[in-house]
Amino acid sequence: MRVLIYSRDEQWRRYAESGYRMCRESLKPLETDSAGSDKEFWNILNKKCFDLIVIHGLPQQKISWGKFFSVVEKIWRETARKKKKYTWQFGSGAVALEEQEIYYICSGRKQIKVYTESEGYRITTTMKREAMRLPEDKFIRIHRNCLVNMEHINRIEGSQVILVNGKHLAISARRKAMVVKTFLEYGKK
Repeated sequence: MRVLIYSRDEQWRRYAESGYRMCRESLKPLETDSAGSDKEFWNILNKKCFDLIVIHGLPQQKISWGKFFSVVEKIWRETARKKKKYTWQFGSGAVALEEQEIYYICSGRKQIKVYTESEGYRITTTMKREAMRLPEDKFIRIHRNCLVNMEHINRIEGSQVILVNGKHLAISARRKAMVVKTFLEYGKK
């Protein structure tokens, strides 16, 4: 989750930032930016995409609340449009998921499933096609039959990947060193 905090009151801004830092575990991954001036606020807002914008007091520009919120809404809509969605056919229906909603994709017994935090969808595709389709810097192949979103990896223990939802997935012996190295590099970003 990416949060932007705006306030001209430095004490309030620090208080809000510390509150979000305390919630870091439940809001994983959390990234906060803060702005203390109007110029800084607009520069940050135009450069990055945010999931949440916390505003304490109206920026000191000569604009109305309506104009201000229409500008923020326009930027928010642009952010939403930039989020990558993936669609798959399953059975007689279809599913569309954002990148961060996908926990892992596994194949077994001549079927492939894409898993979210709480559901699994049997999809019509191949593992090779999905490995090429999903971004290499966010998804890692831990086994011949399993792709994992690194955003949802909690830790690696022995020859298993443990996801934030508690699911354990086996790492193949041949890929273990590469998986650990890639995960460590992902953590540095």
